[in-house]
Amino acid sequence: MTDSELLAAFEDCSLPIDQWTHRALIRVAWLYLNRFDFADALNRMRTSLRKYNHAVGTSDSPDLGYHETITQAYMLLVAAADTDSGPYTRAAGLCDDHPELLTARILTPHYSAGHLRSPIAKVEFVSPDKAALPKTVVPTMKRRLQSFLESTDVIDWDSANIRQQADQRRHSAADRTDLIKRTFEWVRDHVEHSLDYGRSTVTCRASEVLTHSTGFCYAKSHLLAALLRANEVPTGFCYQRLSVSDSGPPYCLHGLNAVWLEDFGWYRIDARGNKPGVAAEFQPPAEMLAFEATEEQESDCCRVFAAPLKIVTDALTRATDVEGLAVSLPDLQRIAP
Repeated sequence: MTDSELLAAFEDCSLPIDQWTHRALIRVAWLYLNRFDFADALNRMRTSLRKYNHAVGTSDSPDLGYHETITQAYMLLVAAADTDSGPYTRAAGLCDDHPELLTARILTPHYSAGHLRSPIAKVEFVSPDKAALPKTVVPTMKRRLQSFLESTDVIDWDSANIRQQADQRRHSAADRTDLIKRTFEWVRDHVEHSLDYGRSTVTCRASEVLTHSTGFCYAKSHLLAALLRANEVPTGFCYQRLSVSDSGPPYCLHGLNAVWLEDFGWYRIDARGNKPGVAAEFQPPAEMLAFEATEEQESDCCRVFAAPLKIVTDALTRATDVEGLAVSLPDLQRIAP
């Protein structure tokens, strides 16, 4: 079940009770926190939990039903983990990086059993009587997205040619979603992938990708980020580790983007360019990427980075021609900043 399907089933109370597991609870907590400021996310979690408990017949007794301290503590722990290593495009990324969240005894280091079972803890939040909860200050959504709007040396959206192209995309769009879709499709279809079209120039900086109208997947992701950020759309970078020849070694990184959509949170898009066997589209909330990581040594990183990985920009700026870069594509067994 996808994250969107889980949240919809939980909120409309159609989720079977045997599927409302601890992991599902952590996923839902992350889904709210990924879309809303902490206070709003907590209120939505409260409302949905109480509604779901009533729908499935969970009685509200001293040992059952909604528990304010447990709910707030879970939300704080998930928020701290996401602030520490996120953001992510899927709850699976958080769960993989923070397996400690998946144990039902997650609150044991912080609360004694008697403290949690007290009548007051059920109806209002009480502080731990053991180890303190993380003191992470959960930033507002606006602040969390700020670094995904910046102009940098590589994502130089303040360049004149980037601004001009971004303005053209904005003026032809009906609304924000249409703007993102049109910009994605323009980069996907009008900027030629260096290998697909036999181009010779290696590009990296967004403005030079636009000038030469060509680039590897990484460079095209730089341009797409610049065009969207110029129109105030928070945009980051994602990576997959894929086989260069479709099966077995060698492997390389593949670069794509994630955009923040108010209705869905982070959503990945891949503007590398379509061709036979490759059909990337913009159809949120469903992801339609160019490639899937299916082999054991391949990987699909759920993290969203505010800046391109250094190993990627170093490879692009060091390369003297497309042929040389094609045989020395950047690779990481574990994708991390």
